[in-house]
Amino acid sequence: MKLFSAELLTAGDQKTTKAVILEKKRSSYTLLQHYITEPENLKSLSGELNYYFCIDYYDTIIETVEIPPVKDSKTFRLLAKNKLKEHLEEDVSYLIAYKKDEDVKPDKAGSALHNVYMVPESLFEKDAGLVDHQKLNMDMFTLSDFALCGISDYFFPDEVVFHSFADETKVIVTVSKGKKIIYTREMEYNTSEVSSIESIFYESINLTYMFVTKNQHISIDRMILSGQLADKSELSQMLFDFNKKTQSVVIPGSLFKDCSNQQFRDFMIPLSLCLLEDTYDFTPEKYKVARGFNILKTAVNSIAIVATLILLLLNMSAFEELSFAKEKARGQNNVIKMKLDRNVHNFKDSGERRYNFYYIKQVQKYGDDAFDLYKETAGLINTADYKSVKFEKDKDKVSLKVFGDVKFTSFKGIDDHRQMIEREVSQIENNGKYKVKNTSRYNSDTLVASINLSIESGKK
Repeated sequence: MKLFSAELLTAGDQKTTKAVILEKKRSSYTLLQHYITEPENLKSLSGELNYYFCIDYYDTIIETVEIPPVKDSKTFRLLAKNKLKEHLEEDVSYLIAYKKDEDVKPDKAGSALHNVYMVPESLFEKDAGLVDHQKLNMDMFTLSDFALCGISDYFFPDEVVFHSFADETKVIVTVSKGKKIIYTREMEYNTSEVSSIESIFYESINLTYMFVTKNQHISIDRMILSGQLADKSELSQMLFDFNKKTQSVVIPGSLFKDCSNQQFRDFMIPLSLCLLEDTYDFTPEKYKVARGFNILKTAVNSIAIVATLILLLLNMSAFEELSFAKEKARGQNNVIKMKLDRNVHNFKDSGERRYNFYYIKQVQKYGDDAFDLYKETAGLINTADYKSVKFEKDKDKVSLKVFGDVKFTSFKGIDDHRQMIEREVSQIENNGKYKVKNTSRYNSDTLVASINLSIESGKK
């Protein structure tokens, strides 16, 4: 499998990009091409390859929050944003990535600590300079400092690693353990400010180290020096004299083939990005949906091909059945593509990113009317993990029925859920195409919400 990985460098006077084309085989990668180029050239260089992308950003929100058990990402995001609202700017949409803290056990009610990471949505939609084609092909969109965690985790998965990296315009520090990012800091620098580049690097790294260990009380097991720091022996000695921590300089080895040590240093971030787990993917939900539909379309085509081979092997005389099967599969593929093209760009803000592939089979059975109803009600469906979510069609009327009990751990939790339901119902009714019957009950003593909703086409 070939993939394209790029970093957008925003520090300094002019934006530029570093990019690589890799071929992945089992547990290793082969470096096929590498580029330092203008951002507008990335589209032609990447073609139709799987696309990994990261960008410099200097103000990421990283916080730990306790979240009660929920089974859908939309509810999690709503709760996390509410708990972190004092960190957020008004009228700014944010992208969220999050990871459960496996080092801390959930409490008796099931509430667990999560590491939550937030950046403005404009970072993806505007600052990255991506065109629609690139956005729709995106497999991973994240931050340059997050990308470094991939290398740290690969070489030292069981240690708390203080990974320091520098390129021509910035210094990055990423503290992580395994796949968990604990702390990051990204700093621009200017070589004209002082006479010694080692002094710039030492001051940036040493001050960050003291903050992490003294203020954040994080115990470091190992330091990695990469990028332009890898061959700074004087810097290495100064750091060791100060903190006495084991230092490592990583090399491509058998992980990245046909990659020299110098190329590994120069393209550390786009290379390391390929190793980062998708927990740290900030790609907006509507583009993940589009990506999922593309995978679904590919699967339909693959099934048609397999069916062709099987029928040919079983009975060459079954050519007419074979042609019918191929046409049917092609027709299903076209329906999916048509609906994707018609609807994927309708989702403009986080409140509208509502698709859930679990219901696709139900929706397809009843045609376009059911698909339109699904588009309007997906936010309602995703407010919790309900016992029954069922689409039906009686003559020309399409309907949706949702029911089930949802258990909460606090009065605030059940009340927040009630308000979410009311907001979703109001939005559906305001559309003017559907009428909603809501006979849900909320028991504040047992903290159980008994949801019973019916939505059908027709004015209220």
